Amino acid sequence: MLPLILVSNSEKEIKRFIDDYSKENNFSKDRTTEISPLKKEIVISQIREIRKKIGISSALPRLFVLYNFDRATLEAQNAFLKSLEDGALKNQFILNVGNEHLLLNTVRSRSTVIRLQNKKVPDKSEEKQSTLLKKIESTAGYSFITEAALKNSTPEETVKLIEIIVKYYRNKLAVEPNASEIIKKALSFRALLIGNNLNSQLTYENLLIFIYKAFRMKI
Repeated sequence: MLPLILVSNSEKEIKRFIDDYSKENNFSKDRTTEISPLKKEIVISQIREIRKKIGISSALPRLFVLYNFDRATLEAQNAFLKSLEDGALKNQFILNVGNEHLLLNTVRSRSTVIRLQNKKVPDKSEEKQSTLLKKIESTAGYSFITEAALKNSTPEETVKLIEIIVKYYRNKLAVEPNASEIIKKALSFRALLIGNNLNSQLTYENLLIFIYKAFRMKI
């Protein structure tokens, strides 16, 4: 069974979809496993628990629902791919995400994406980040550092800015040779911010400087 990537930030829509899907496909509660992030992330130990359950023989297919899977560490996402190899034939996986662009390409390519039609408020942060990134790509000098100054930004707010950068370069993968390396670096900084007490401003600046250098030298 192909995994389903369920894109939505609406808890009501997500619950309605999963309830309807379970009824239509006869997934009882005792054959359904739900996983949510531990604190802020889905970690590899949670994926290992799934693999243990997959290893137990079952006459009927099972449903595994992973909420906020876009908060999974890269290590956990890679481990999930291994779980697919071991148990995709007899098990159904639903990955709920708010931002599908934070998933590994290999996860997305092996799944069916379902985008629930929740109303989306235009995000001014995305427009501002897009303008800043275009300036970094095309303008010499480090004047963008001043423009990128964060005022009392929390790590959570900085993580959202980094996620916008990831989305921006995901959309440019086909035309921008540096996009893949920039995405890897951005996801690395994002993981460090989530898991450690780092300075938000310095982390954000270091990522922007990396992007600036990526367009002027080989990385």
